[in-house]
Amino acid sequence: MALLFYLGGFCAQQALAAPPEPSDEEIFQKVFGTKKKDELKAPIVMPVLYESNPQPQGQIPVMVGSYPEDISVDGDELKKVLDRLLDPSAQFDPLEISGSELKEVKQGGRWVPLSYFSGKPYQLTYNEKKLELHLAIPPQIRRKGSVSFGGSGDFGLEQPDTDPAWFSSFFNISSSQDYEFGADPSTSGRQPMRGMIENGTRIADLVFEGSVSVYENKYKLENWNTFARQDFRLIKDFPKQQIRAYAGDLPLALQGFQSAIPMGGIGMVNKPGLNPSRRTTQVGRYQMFLERPSKVTAILNGIPIRTIDLPAGRHDLTDFSFMAGPNDLKFEIIDDLGRKEELSYSFFSSSELLGLGVHDMGYFIGAPYLQNGFSRNYDKTKITGSFFHRYGYSDVLTLGANIQVRSGDLLVGGAAALTAPFGSLGFEPVINTGVGKRTGVALRSRFSTIDYEGHKKSQRSYAFGLISASPGFSQFGTLSDFQPVAHSLTGSYGQALGDFGTLSLGINYALMRPSVNTPYDAFGVSVGVSRNWRKGPSASLSLREDRNSAGQMETSAAIFLNWNFSEEHQSISGSYNAKDDGTALGWTYSSPEPGVGKHDVRLGLKKARDDREFTASGNYTGNRGVVGLNHSAKWLPPQELPVSDSTGQRQLVRQVAGPQNHFSIQAQTALVYAGGRLGIGRPVLDTFALASAEKNLKDETLYLNRKPDSTAYFAKSSYLGGAVMSEISSYSPFVLQVTPDNAKSAVKAGFDKDTFRFLPPYKSGYLVKMGTDLYMSIGANLLYDDDSSPVVTKPGKITSASDAEFKDVQFFTTRSGRTRIEGFKPGQYEIHLSDGSADKYTFTIPEDGPEYIDLGKIRLKRIKQ
Repeated sequence: MALLFYLGGFCAQQALAAPPEPSDEEIFQKVFGTKKKDELKAPIVMPVLYESNPQPQGQIPVMVGSYPEDISVDGDELKKVLDRLLDPSAQFDPLEISGSELKEVKQGGRWVPLSYFSGKPYQLTYNEKKLELHLAIPPQIRRKGSVSFGGSGDFGLEQPDTDPAWFSSFFNISSSQDYEFGADPSTSGRQPMRGMIENGTRIADLVFEGSVSVYENKYKLENWNTFARQDFRLIKDFPKQQIRAYAGDLPLALQGFQSAIPMGGIGMVNKPGLNPSRRTTQVGRYQMFLERPSKVTAILNGIPIRTIDLPAGRHDLTDFSFMAGPNDLKFEIIDDLGRKEELSYSFFSSSELLGLGVHDMGYFIGAPYLQNGFSRNYDKTKITGSFFHRYGYSDVLTLGANIQVRSGDLLVGGAAALTAPFGSLGFEPVINTGVGKRTGVALRSRFSTIDYEGHKKSQRSYAFGLISASPGFSQFGTLSDFQPVAHSLTGSYGQALGDFGTLSLGINYALMRPSVNTPYDAFGVSVGVSRNWRKGPSASLSLREDRNSAGQMETSAAIFLNWNFSEEHQSISGSYNAKDDGTALGWTYSSPEPGVGKHDVRLGLKKARDDREFTASGNYTGNRGVVGLNHSAKWLPPQELPVSDSTGQRQLVRQVAGPQNHFSIQAQTALVYAGGRLGIGRPVLDTFALASAEKNLKDETLYLNRKPDSTAYFAKSSYLGGAVMSEISSYSPFVLQVTPDNAKSAVKAGFDKDTFRFLPPYKSGYLVKMGTDLYMSIGANLLYDDDSSPVVTKPGKITSASDAEFKDVQFFTTRSGRTRIEGFKPGQYEIHLSDGSADKYTFTIPEDGPEYIDLGKIRLKRIKQ
């Protein structure tokens, strides 16, 4: 019994002395100094995917924890995505959070638990394996989509993600060097070099554009102007109002009988292209609701014009390129289940009409000028105004007025355009008067119509025009007080001949006012026939009979043949014109791939009554410029040519007939600047983009818009600098694709984005930085200073003390206190532990440091809790 009692007491003592088994939470808190659940929470930026679109709708910070209920999303960033996709007329806030609910739901004023969205009309889910969010929105509450069928392109759900540089500039430099040699010794040798320098500079929303012509003074002439100024002006666009304002040399926009007058001053003009989302002509807007994702094909007058995949929801379909006359529009809809549906509409169009409520206008005032060498002389005593304004009162009626005025001269006109079931009509009356001039009036009227009553319902077109002027009418700015033409009538007719032929007829008749110089009325009649074959050849024949106002008759006939070899990218042509007994042959070749390396060649032979000529030309598109070569050899008939003798006097000397050769070389390039970077590229047509590699990609070659499965590309970087895309049109969506030569090393170096979407303003410049200048990495052993113990498995961050735009870098230490972190550049930085157990530590990365720097042991000053 004593033994049993002893053993029982011993076991009880051991049981009381043994501590309880600690939980996982207690072990984690003992090792890491904090609770496991709280410690493992960390923000991760995740993409938000919508529908079947592979491109994310945005990047949203997500707080990920140890358990599913710990997942929260950044409510502010999510709301930005929802505002773009949800119907704004829906009667609910995407994030209905207020009052006490705000404190419970938006933890820390920012984070919204994923469970909050379970009862919403839209669904937000989390894919744990792919670390991405998926958004689902019922079709009934989606924002209405707008799709343009006008050919300008659109981003669909994607929006422009890159802004132009605040300051950008480009200089286009063009030069031409000509050589003459052959039968005429007076012009043989190198000719004076010619050139042009064009500039476009944009500062914020203001654009300066100007150009200067350059002429070499090869013969050392006195008072020679090497430079001649062309147009200089400032431009300010107002895209929402579709208005462009000018100050400087004015590019006049004209209507009716207005005259082009070179002048400098101020002006404004309506520019529909400034806002691609708005159209000034009839648009034929159609609405469509899709219950499911569908493929929609638009068929205009029996011809498919575009097929587009649209998500479920409501859509506005606009910007159809209607033909003049009646139009039949049909939509074929096939949803993702294969179900088909058709919608049909009819529409009559005229290119002269404006849409309802649309303005078309131009207002200019300034002083006319004359070119005087480099400068221009502006006559401030003849301030001139030129104005016009048209307005769409309905989809079938447009009215307008125009005026040009200056001291001693006045022109006032009107304009009307309307359509009816039988066709379209236009009228432009005008009155002109001035000092020393008789008052004159004139009228231009026209009628056109199109039907589909030709062969196999093919198109037929009719057009008639009449211009009448009183004897005293004259153009604005001219001194003529006699109008020789009283009435001018024109008419035309066209129709199909069979499946591949066309017929055209034309007539014009001018009733002249009798005078010594115009004793007869003038007229002309023409007939044209053309034929196309399926394999590429085409032919046309035209006949014309004319009589001028002096009573002289002239008959001409011309035949033109062409054969296009599309697979070989070549064509040959031949023609004969009875007027000058001229025969011509031509051959062209154009390489199929666009961009760098594209080239074309043209050869031609011509034989006429008094002329023989051979021509050859070629152009090559390079990465940094464009080069062209041209040569012509013309056989001169025997003639007397002026030649200087030894005394410097000119005398006539008979020369032997022979070939006269002309050879020229043209070269074009451009210097561009955007965002602090310089580049060299091909001439900039409107807007440019400069792709520049940062230090971690300094050894990579970047290709712009490289075609898949092809060697074709539009530009590339090299030892001369970044790649320059020069062929970008303003106010039209453009996608720039950047491809590295070595994809693996580029990804390793931080090549995280390769597609950029622009909606560029006029003559702007974009800088696209590829990679990063944060190319350095560091390693360190973090220790506490009081006992040299390692900073064991603790999170922290590194901030910059020298760069306000530097994004904090997160890190985590190992059990030995070791950490390695990437993403730095030379500068001063600070180390912070997330739990506040140590004071910050400051270190510096030198300018000439290596890409990897081991900081060794860093002793942090412990802060006692």
